Amino acid sequence: MKYSKAAPHNGARRFGERFWRKRKYEKCGNTGCISHFSYCTVGAKDLPKPAAPIVRCCPKVHTCDFADEACLESGDAFQVCDFHGIKLGIMICYDREYPESARVLMLKGAEMILVPNDCGAMKPRLCALSTRAYENMVGIAMANPNGENAGNSCAFSPICWDENGRCVDNVLLMADDVTEGLYYAVFDMDAIRSYREEEMMGNTFRKEKAYGLLLSEQIEYPFIRDNQSDTNI
Repeated sequence: MKYSKAAPHNGARRFGERFWRKRKYEKCGNTGCISHFSYCTVGAKDLPKPAAPIVRCCPKVHTCDFADEACLESGDAFQVCDFHGIKLGIMICYDREYPESARVLMLKGAEMILVPNDCGAMKPRLCALSTRAYENMVGIAMANPNGENAGNSCAFSPICWDENGRCVDNVLLMADDVTEGLYYAVFDMDAIRSYREEEMMGNTFRKEKAYGLLLSEQIEYPFIRDNQSDTNI
């Protein structure tokens, strides 16, 4: 699926209009996405009503090229938008499997990262999300459809120790796998911003000169798979 760069939100808007006509999301790859797109809206109860202006179109960068999404065009950038004074970043489903996704969003100024998701086997993925919140000093919230070996919608604070250096639980919300519902998590943005101003993760003491290999496109054994670009192997 390919959208014009001049009007990247048209497909998302059409999907939003369909949603409000039918009052339900249709299955289309990722919860809250049109195919591999997600978006933030302003107003209208924070849902994509037709009248709500779309402030950022967010293409999924890491399409699941090992499956049906191999036929889709992947995004080439991670997006951050200002949402009522909070810098929101978006990474979609498989994006969160790569630590670079959250890192780039942090470098673009994200204070919070939202993760529309649709997959199972969540235990290691929840641990990874908690780590992304900690290492980038950002709040993270993920929504995942409920189901056996799925679900676990969650929210993590970046605050992992108190002012005395004692570890604190950064889990703000953890749903079970099968219960359907609307879940709410409260992020204390004043506390998070204060923490970000003082602590030593995020973009504080990185050593960029050692990271050059991260930009290499070369793929070697044992990571060679079908649907990879032939020029990278």
